[in-house]
Amino acid sequence: GDVGRAWEVREEMRAAGVQLTPVSYDILIKTHARLGDWVAARDFFEEAASVAARGGGSPPPPRLYATLMAAYAHAGLLNEIEGLFSDLVQSGQQPNLFIFSTMIKAFSGHLHTEKAVEYLEMMRKSNHRPTVDIYNEVILSCVKQKQTEKAVVVMNYMNDDRVKKNSNTVKLMRKINISTQHML
Repeated sequence: GDVGRAWEVREEMRAAGVQLTPVSYDILIKTHARLGDWVAARDFFEEAASVAARGGGSPPPPRLYATLMAAYAHAGLLNEIEGLFSDLVQSGQQPNLFIFSTMIKAFSGHLHTEKAVEYLEMMRKSNHRPTVDIYNEVILSCVKQKQTEKAVVVMNYMNDDRVKKNSNTVKLMRKINISTQHML
């Protein structure tokens, strides 16, 4: 139905020599990802990269990386996410807040706590400050994996960064029996 029509419109635009904008590619990537068509989503990302390279050599904007990363995260395609992250960095671009957040949430959500903490540490070293929600994602992964010591390390990072805890943080702390007075 609608996807078939979208392909027809895309082909008509291509035949007419109309170039898609990054926003158009973003929409196409999201649409195909929602349908589980990872090949088409990746193809549109690659097309955007090719167009960008022909137009002046600049890589696709971070928003397109983030869109495909979020789609891969939803499907649990963690190796593909890491590949995109590596491609982004190798292209000379710095990961933005959304990219770090996507990476951390993907690995936390799939209980790859070590990787989530690794990306959290990278984020802390960059110019981006993790939010309380990002910290809570990693702490929740620690709780689910019964990694109390790792949760304490993450909470200490949170304290060091002076990120104010919220009610979810307190609930997570209670689940692993950490004194809320000590950590607040």
